[in-house]
Amino acid sequence: MGRRKIRQKKKNKNRARKNLPIALEYYQLPFMLLGADLIRQGYEGSRPHPLRESFWSLVPPGEYEPWRGRPLVQSYLGRVEQELASVMSRQSIAYWLHLYRRTGMGVTGRNNSPATIYNVRAIFEAAVQKYGRRDICTRVAISTEVAPGEIFQGLLLSAELSSSLAVATAFPQLVLTEFGVNEMREFYDTEKLAYEVWKSMATLRMLGKGPSLVVDSGGEYFYDNRSEELNALVVSYDDRARALDSSATGTVFQTNHVREDNKGYVLVPIYNMTKVEAKHFEEWFKHFGIGFSGPADLAPNTNFIWLPFNLKGYYFAHEPFSDGFEKKHGIPLSWVMAAIAGLFYRVLAMWQRVPGRVAHFWQRAYEGPTTLESVVAEIREWMPAGIEILGLPLDAAEIDVERICRFLSLTDSTREAIDVGLAGPHSMILPFGSSRVFVDYAWCHRLLYNLFFGIKIDSRKDFKGVALEKVVHQGKSKLPTQACHSTDGSSRQIDAAFALGDTLVICECKAVWRSFGVEKGDPASIEYRNREVVERALAEADEKSRWLSHRPVGTNYDISQYRYLIPVGISPFVEYIPSLRAHYWLKDGLPRVLTPGELSDFLSSAADPEFRAGLSNRIQIRDVASSA
Repeated sequence: MGRRKIRQKKKNKNRARKNLPIALEYYQLPFMLLGADLIRQGYEGSRPHPLRESFWSLVPPGEYEPWRGRPLVQSYLGRVEQELASVMSRQSIAYWLHLYRRTGMGVTGRNNSPATIYNVRAIFEAAVQKYGRRDICTRVAISTEVAPGEIFQGLLLSAELSSSLAVATAFPQLVLTEFGVNEMREFYDTEKLAYEVWKSMATLRMLGKGPSLVVDSGGEYFYDNRSEELNALVVSYDDRARALDSSATGTVFQTNHVREDNKGYVLVPIYNMTKVEAKHFEEWFKHFGIGFSGPADLAPNTNFIWLPFNLKGYYFAHEPFSDGFEKKHGIPLSWVMAAIAGLFYRVLAMWQRVPGRVAHFWQRAYEGPTTLESVVAEIREWMPAGIEILGLPLDAAEIDVERICRFLSLTDSTREAIDVGLAGPHSMILPFGSSRVFVDYAWCHRLLYNLFFGIKIDSRKDFKGVALEKVVHQGKSKLPTQACHSTDGSSRQIDAAFALGDTLVICECKAVWRSFGVEKGDPASIEYRNREVVERALAEADEKSRWLSHRPVGTNYDISQYRYLIPVGISPFVEYIPSLRAHYWLKDGLPRVLTPGELSDFLSSAADPEFRAGLSNRIQIRDVASSA
């Protein structure tokens, strides 16, 4: 073939890519019609599941101290999960996964905040993996293996839905079969149960902070009697941004993505809880030749957003856990990381080869059903790429891919380990009958977050603290990374210090493992975290700052050019601040214990002298003459 023909063929291919739409899918119009039927029947999405009334109406109304209220909420949580198990166990994992990933970002409950949407989704899908049937139920089937009249109970045979039928039968795909308005009602009621799990867990976390439980005969039926101050503290805590920059161990890793440097990064999906419109990713989609078609109200945004994740940084930060990981799971950590890296790199390569697949992954974040053998083959094929991405000294030919797949698969033991209230852990490879599987990418970030649960390491190795300090100061600290030595013979170790005009920000880092007890609202766990992280970080930052303020010049440092010190604590996690007292805050809404990301934002804002002037807890530095 001549060069001119080759160039013309590429032009034709690119022209086709530019016109490739994100098409209307088979379920969208039926869902709209079934939803309208539910509304006509008087169904209310914000009305609590009937189980709430039936349980709490039997509890005498009144106010219960935390130690009495917690068992009541825990009993209700157990009853809700029992009902959730009963409903979900009647249908397959495939059915629930297919159905839930085709509903928009929202929640059947009164609290519709992004954080609640995320948590309810995580709870629902954890329950699917724990209780859903592993075999194939009658509510889903491959479109080419059933008669058109069986899809949506024959709904697609109507003239107005002929386009949906054409989409459903255009190629083999999983479709809903025995599904009508009653099944739609059951689905929303099931999500309401997941919402009740979330509400119960949120109430337990509140009771762990001190307020009493209130039980009444209507409305919410149960809630906490938090004070205005406690409400402000909880709202502040919930509103603070979370980043994928640490694991539950308190081990942090660098996440700042340099656009020109993609080494070690993969794209991972997160639910689009804030409903960012797809138009904001228009340039990204155009890169793959994708546009949107159909009514604007059908696809204003995607269910998922794929974001850069520093998998290489994550792995090497957690490498000290390798021995304990292999001892517990019987498989090298490096193998698992290389497989995950290869899988995600494969997804990106697939988008390049088959641009139409981009839409599916941004809407569903899973693929399948396919055979387990094909998944093994794909991992084996992309393992060298994963090894290269992470820079590992491994030989792909020596890696047991079948063992990796078993580790990533939902099994009887992993199902047993799922805690629905804690929303996980989720598995990546899910069963569709006895011989086929789905590969689910949606919760990989949570899998990585909790990957080292129960793994013991030598407590004498303070690599977590060192890692946090490195991420915080990034080689830019204004004070020595070793101890600061005063002329009077005393010394202090300053984790990091940053100059802002006439002010020096003094950072005290605390990398403490975050226990599940905090998420369960255990009072002892909450008190421990407050004491060992918040209080200790601030006490030590204050003490070191006072020490420096009286010794502005030492044998290996000189801060005499600054006027003020601002002591802050740094934690890998967003920490709950226990009081509105000025001692805990730099200014309204800005706590003194920050995450590395929050510290970066604070330093940017505090570059403004007017912003700095309004900060609390500044310590004035004595001049050199008075300190001599």
